[in-house]
This record gives sequence, C-alpha cells and structure tokens, in this order.
Amino acid sequence: MYESILLHDPPHPHIPPKKEARKRLPDDLSNFQGIDFTIATTPEQIHRCFQSLVSHLRRETPKNNFKLISFIFTSLEASMFPLFVKSNLCECIASALDKIYQDSKNDNTKHIDDIILTFLTRLNIPLMQSLSEPTLQSLQHLIIKLKFVHSANLLRSMYSSIRFTKWVISQNRNGYSLQMILNSILPARILELPPELASEIARCLVISSLMLNSLPPFEIQETQQLLVSCISRFLKYRPEAFANASTVVCLREVATRSLIAPPLCEARKHPELVGIPNILQLIRFWIFNIGTKNINKLINYAAICPTLQAEIYSQHYKLFENDPKANYFFKRSLVIDSIANNMKFDEIPSDLHELAIFLISHSSDTLIVNAYTKQLGNIIAKVYRQIKELPPASSDANLMISCAKIMCSLISFESNYYQKMKIEGYEPLSPHFFCTAVAVGQAILSSPLYPHFPTKNYVSFLLKSAFDELSGICASRPKEFLTYLLNVSSNPAKCLMFCTGLNYPLVRDNHHNTWKNYIAANLSDVLKMGLSLLKVPNNITTGIVANFYLTIVKFAIKTQFTHKLLYGILMAPINLFNSVSEMALQTEPIYSAKTTICFLGFIEKILENPFVKSFFLVNVNINFWNRLKFFVSPEVSAISGQLAARSLKIIAKLSDYCNTINPQITGGQRILIDTIHYNVLIDIIKVLNQISECNFATFHDRGVIALSAAELLLSWCYPHPITEIVRNELNPEFIPKIRNMAKESGPLFEPLVNSILNQVEENLKVVNNDQALEEFISLEENLPKFAPSKRLCGMFFRIVESYYKQSEK
Repeated sequence: MYESILLHDPPHPHIPPKKEARKRLPDDLSNFQGIDFTIATTPEQIHRCFQSLVSHLRRETPKNNFKLISFIFTSLEASMFPLFVKSNLCECIASALDKIYQDSKNDNTKHIDDIILTFLTRLNIPLMQSLSEPTLQSLQHLIIKLKFVHSANLLRSMYSSIRFTKWVISQNRNGYSLQMILNSILPARILELPPELASEIARCLVISSLMLNSLPPFEIQETQQLLVSCISRFLKYRPEAFANASTVVCLREVATRSLIAPPLCEARKHPELVGIPNILQLIRFWIFNIGTKNINKLINYAAICPTLQAEIYSQHYKLFENDPKANYFFKRSLVIDSIANNMKFDEIPSDLHELAIFLISHSSDTLIVNAYTKQLGNIIAKVYRQIKELPPASSDANLMISCAKIMCSLISFESNYYQKMKIEGYEPLSPHFFCTAVAVGQAILSSPLYPHFPTKNYVSFLLKSAFDELSGICASRPKEFLTYLLNVSSNPAKCLMFCTGLNYPLVRDNHHNTWKNYIAANLSDVLKMGLSLLKVPNNITTGIVANFYLTIVKFAIKTQFTHKLLYGILMAPINLFNSVSEMALQTEPIYSAKTTICFLGFIEKILENPFVKSFFLVNVNINFWNRLKFFVSPEVSAISGQLAARSLKIIAKLSDYCNTINPQITGGQRILIDTIHYNVLIDIIKVLNQISECNFATFHDRGVIALSAAELLLSWCYPHPITEIVRNELNPEFIPKIRNMAKESGPLFEPLVNSILNQVEENLKVVNNDQALEEFISLEENLPKFAPSKRLCGMFFRIVESYYKQSEK
C-alpha cells in the first residue's frame, strides 16, 4: 500500500466545470432594442449590439445603466471577448460606473464591486490575456480609484499569476523576483479565486519548486520558505487546484519512499522546517486524498503515516462520524491540531492524548471552562507527574507531544483571558505553568527521536514542531518566562526554549519590544544562562549554545541595543576564549582537551555570523592570535589533531572575505573589517610551513588536519592582496604535504581535499599584483597592529546601523 502511493503516479482527479444556464435578456430590458448579443450569431451582429449598448449607456439614467452593465457582465462569453476588447464598450462601462458611484453617494459601492467581481471571475482567462490592452485600462483604473476591495484583490492575483507564468518560462530567473511574486500571492484570498486562476498559480508553484536549486545559494533559503508557505495555503483552502495533469507530471520527480510529507498544519506553522521535496510529497498525498471516497481505502492510506491520518480525517471527517472504530483510530494520531478541529467530546477526557485534542477542539464551552478553571490544577499536576515518570531518553512521542499541546493550550488560554481570570479570582501564569512546560521541553530534547540534525522520521518532525510551539507560547509571556528561567539552574532545554521562543513568529511580531527591555535589563544573567553550559564537553550542547548566542546577537542588532550593550554581548566569547585557552596552556598535557575542542567548536559556529566575525577581527589582541598559532603548531597537533584542526577552521572563518556585514562598503573599509592583519597572516603562514606530515597522529586526525588546512588555503584565495601574501610566504612543499596526508587518511578525505587544493592552485597561478599588495600593506600600517583604534570600532558600529536601516527600507 505504501508503494502504491509513493511510487505510482497519483490519479488525475477531474474537477468538472460549473455549468451556467443559458443567458437571456431580462424582461426589464426588453424595451431596449438591438442590445441582446446573446442571440447574435455573427461577429458583425455582436459588434452592432455592442455599439447599441454604447449609445444607451451614454444617454440612460444611472439606474438603467446599472441594469445594462449587469446584463453585459453576466452574459458576455469568452468567445465574444476579443470583440468586446476592440470596441470602446469597456471604456463606456467604466465611465458609467463612475457616474453611478458618484450619484449614489457611495451607497452602491458593494453592488458595483460585486458586479465587477462577477465579470472578472467569469472571464478571468481571456481577461488575463488582455489586461494590457488600452481599452481595459479604464476599468482597472476605476477599480483602484474607487477602492473596490474584492475586485482589486482578484485583479492583483491575476497580475501575480501573469508575472509568475512569465517567470517560469523566462531564461533570466532569479530568487529576488520570485520572492516578490510569492509575497504578492501569499496574502491572496484563495477561496475567491476562480478555479482556472487557482490551478494556474498552483501549477507554477510546483514548477518553480523544482527550479529552486538553479537559483544562487544565498537566495534559496528565503525563497524556499515562501514557496512552502504558499503551497501549504493552497493545500489548506484549494487542494483541488493541484488536480491537473501538469502537477502530476512534476510529482514524478519526487517518487521515493525516503521522503516524509509533513502534516499540513505543521507545514503552515513551521515552513522553515519543510524542504521542497517534502512539500511536493504532501501534494501527492493530497491528490490521492481528494480523489478517493472509499472508506476502506482511506483507512488503509491513513495507516501508513501520521500525515495521511491527519489529512484524510480533515478532508473526509463526515464519512467517519458514525464509525466508533474509525474515530478511535484517528484519535490516536500524533497530528493533534488537524484531528482536533472535527472531534467532539461529551466529557473532559482522562487520557492525556485525548485531553490535548479536547483542549484544542473547544467541543463544549461549559466543559472547556471547567477544564481551565476547576480542573486546571489537576491537569498541570498530571502532566508534570507523567513527564517526570518517563525514563531518561524516552521514546514515548505520544505522551511528550500530548503534554506539549496541553501546556500550549493552557498558557494560551491564560494569556488571552488574563483579565477575566483575574477578576474571577484565578491568578494566571504562575511559575507552575513554566516549570511544567520546561519539564516537557526537557523530556522532548532528551529523547533520541528529537532531530538535532536533519531527519526523515515523521515522529521526529512532529516532536520538533511541538517543541517549537511550546517554546513560542511560553515566550509570548516575556516577564514570567524569563523570570522563571533566570531563577532556576540552566540546562540545554531551557537555553534552546529561550532562543526558539525568541524566534517564534508570534513573539517576533508582537513581543519584541517587551523582550528587548527585559533582556537589556538582565543581559549579564541571560548570557550566563547560555554560555555557562560550555563547560559541558558535548557537541550537541555546543551547537545549542552557539544557536543561543547568535540569537541574542541578531536580536540585539535588530532591536538596536545601545553600543555599550552590543559591545558587551560581542566581547563575551572573546573573553571566554582568553580564559579557556589560558587554562589549556597552563596544564601538561593540555587541560581537558575535549572541553577545549568543544569550546573551539562553539567559536567556529558563531564566526559564521558576519557581525561576530567582523567584530572579532576588529577587537581581538595579540594573545588571541598567539594562542591560535600555538594550537596549530606541531607541539599541540602531536597531542590532539582535533584541537589543531578546530583552530585552523577558526582562522578560515575569520579569513572568509565573502562573509561580510555589508558588501557595498568601500574597498578600504572592507579590508579593515573583513581581513586578518597582514603581519598576523604572515606569522600564521610561518606556523603552517612548520607542520610536518604528522606521522605520529592517527589516520583520522591527519585527514581532519589536511581538510582544515585545505579549507584555510581556499579562504585565502580572495581578496587579491591576501592571495599575494600567501603566494609569497607559503612553502611550495606545503600543498603536496597536505595531499599526501589526505591520501594516507583514506577515501573519506582524499577526494574532497584534492578538489579544494586544485581550486587553491588555480587561484595561486594568477598574475602577480604587487601594486594591490603595497596598497593593502600601506593601509593596514596606518592602524595599530594589535589594538584597533576607537575610530575603527566606531566604524564597525556605524556599518551595523546602516545595514539594518537599509534592510528596513
């Protein structure tokens, strides 16, 4: 059954067109002679009818003109449209409608908007082919001038569809133009779109999804999220729009069982978690879903995965209303949000999974009020008790997702009804809410099913979605949530909930200013909450802390923290590096090598952010570079190849000229902000020249060092003055030495290292540019070698400010 869905073509559902009754001239217009074009049989007769209508519209009363226009808009056929465009009837209609609008003193606004909407809907295909015709411009100007909402929305969607189709067939496609089109489609009133127009937009969405990888890498991420958001909206409101032959042909590109299809409700809430192949797989499921009415087949499909359970029940729930077995089956689905919309309960359930469905379903106002008032304490206590009874690293996804949804419902209800609850004597949002919510988050994060890395597991996706939603709902109460986090001991779950909640759309749109005030007032404690976890030598924890720190940096810059606070945030990892490296250097052998390696991994991850990278280059001193050079030296690589490799990667991140806070600033500023000082660079190259082939190290460590060294050389291939220094100072035997280390390390490293080194050698063969090198050295000699002036640091902050001012524009 699984193969029948994933490996076969979906059906071609046929959506029959609406049959319209034959139009005839209304009785109240029978006195008007020669206007009934519905009985005309030749183009000449139709043209004469149009001219007769023009004459009547110019001399009749507004009341009669409205009747005439209603007859024209409801009776005109697509076959007559070319003659309609060539005549001046459309301009005359626009003039008459404007006069009717002015004479009626806006009383007929809705009627005029409705009749124009009917015209645009009935003839959307010929209209889209002729929108640029001068004779139709007057009607479009009238829609805009008089602010007809429904007609304007449909007209906007028609233009978006035209641009979308042109983008698909164009040879000069780029991500920014596609993002503009998608941003115009995303808020469209999908339910009001004519079937043909909805189908055309859906077709272009699928085709453009398959073209995404042809765009430049830096344009893909945002474009992908917009595509997922648009497709998920169409699947929610107009799934039949994808029921066309073109979409079915495109879906053959994703015929693989290894792809998961995310539940539609989760794809809409978390488009950043959904890949293009996954959303296309969901379209495939939906085509099977809307094209199937047999209950037995639907149950078989639903048994395959949680996604199909949710989508089948939400589409066909009326088929299962009187089937207790089917209802019980669907109640066990992990996709609680989709199932809950159509579930009914006669009493408050005792089972936590059913309770989660009940709280979202709002089955009965009386029961809901009882659950949130009389039963509130019992529910929170039961959730907390069952979560704490779970064994460490539990795989009970059903319980964890259910508890997360329950806590989201309780906190949301308390937040929305704060004043009412307070008047009735219930104190909202006590620490017990957040204590229980964090306990649930900690259980989810500790589960082996939680996706710390990309996954193809449905349950992992649902766990991640539940964790993100729980974090966002908690963060929608900034004061209580932050107070709780700062008053208890830190752990990775609290740290990740904090940064995930800060990025949650609900918080980002409504609570950023409140969070800014609380974070600024408690900045030291907030940084300590996350950075204190670095003492745990664990790669997953290091990744969580790096994500936490970068979230704080991005938030501080976006909300325009003062320079003093921003300086303190950006200096924190530099101060930590000085402390950790000092401890490492004072012990023989190197103190806690694993702790130091994980900490350097943290530094490596945060340097991927251009603001952090540029700040490091501007503010680190000679001790920072000396310690990095020592970690790279043969003395340290003999003890730990991993430590040397991490240090090389940090230098490579700092040397990445393309990772910049503003590529539009002048060359001199870029040199100062985005490159290592030439004296430091020369010293690093001298240390590299001393690296032997590390015959004493393990094969894996030698491969890691070779790969890191190759990436470092590649980062020095631009700009040209840096390349000149590397060409002049690098030992000619260094690259062959690195190749030999990779060769002896095996096939895991050799192909990749050789590929990178080939690029490096090509760049080093470029003709010498001594003048550029002299200008580079002259520019940097005018600044202190290891202590950049306040003017340079001030320039950094001015660039940061200008960067976000340009973004807001």
